[in-house]
Amino acid sequence: MLAALWAIPAAAQKVTYHDLPDESQPGAITTGPDGAVWFTMRGEFDIGRLATDGSVRGFVLPRPGAEPRRIAAGRDAIFYTDSLASRVGRLELDGTATEVSVQTCPVATCGLRAPASLAGAPDGSVWFSVDALFGSGANPDDAYQDVCSLGPRLEPGECTPIDPVGLPNGHASGGPTLGPDGAMWFTNKNERIVGRIPLTGPRTVRKFALTRERDLDEIVAGPDGALWWVEGSRSVIGRITTGGTVGAYPLPRSGSVPADITAGPDGNVWFTEASDVGNAIARISPRGTITEFPLPEKSSGPSGITTGADRALWFTEPGAVGRVTTAGEVSTFISSFAPRGIAAGMG
Repeated sequence: MLAALWAIPAAAQKVTYHDLPDESQPGAITTGPDGAVWFTMRGEFDIGRLATDGSVRGFVLPRPGAEPRRIAAGRDAIFYTDSLASRVGRLELDGTATEVSVQTCPVATCGLRAPASLAGAPDGSVWFSVDALFGSGANPDDAYQDVCSLGPRLEPGECTPIDPVGLPNGHASGGPTLGPDGAMWFTNKNERIVGRIPLTGPRTVRKFALTRERDLDEIVAGPDGALWWVEGSRSVIGRITTGGTVGAYPLPRSGSVPADITAGPDGNVWFTEASDVGNAIARISPRGTITEFPLPEKSSGPSGITTGADRALWFTEPGAVGRVTTAGEVSTFISSFAPRGIAAGMG
């Protein structure tokens, strides 16, 4: 068993850390339907689960060498994407995993279909974006980015093309995320758009065009009824109302890179922020006021963030999962990690 790492004094950093196995690399993170936080990993385990009492367990996915990219909560399970294997998976709360391939056409024809971000929908289905890498565009229906869905147990769904193959390869999209209007919203950095697709009926895409310098990535519905996203290369947080009014809020420190974003329990939006001069967990108010909470290690490199069932913010960084409260109070947890193969009996 591994002991808890350490907690920074309240007057100094207001952050509590939890110990993880050696060489683990937590990435994306979400709050599960069981109230625990779940996160992608690299190393001995593929996905980890951290309960609010500090107990930790790890799970190994069916594909050897799996590299889950993003993770999201469903009504009664966890969904994840394994991009390089073109798979979307469903992880039961007891650790049982099932996966399906989204490579619906030959790689030589339409490219490697790499599922990226994803979100659970109210009907139990899972929605996700797909980046097409190395596509030829030989099929006129091929798209560089699709927004797709599968049923609650990964039953076949539907894909909606967003932009044509032939644009430069690379990560194209952020989202989808469930919007305050009940539709799925996403970003596309190639076309510089924020898009909206209805959950029911014809999947007509509504596109909101932004200026060419925008560099959109992960997106979330904020507590204020607007959509918020990060722009890593520009050190900007973006915002759009459901009617299409757009705002941009530069970070206080030029060169800071926001990576992930979540709706907080306090009426604000929270995000992770990496910088050569120091990393932080930060929040932005609906009016655009940004407050930063510095992390103790300049090289910590925070990435994923989620609001926990305990109304605190949980985030990932290399080798650790951290927690910070909206009021800056410290909570101390004792963390232990189950040996390989133990998946049931979670606290």
